[in-house]
Amino acid sequence: NQRENVASESGVIEEVRCRNFMCHGNLRIKLGPLINFIIGHNGSGKSAVLTALTMCLGGKATATNRGTSMKSLIKEDQE
Repeated sequence: NQRENVASESGVIEEVRCRNFMCHGNLRIKLGPLINFIIGHNGSGKSAVLTALTMCLGGKATATNRGTSMKSLIKEDQE
């Protein structure tokens, strides 16, 4: 019994935008409705995308193991 893989009708994140967040000055990633892979070299900012999603969904900065506060996640020398 095999079911077709179908996108949810609600609760789909369509896009991630980061501005002066961690290592990203201006990042925009469009996401598909089913499964998405974010790939890149070490230090390219893959974890920053996950941290951004965590923060936007109500997670605390300390839970990300990337900073102690929201302030610590702002890109250096930026507002």
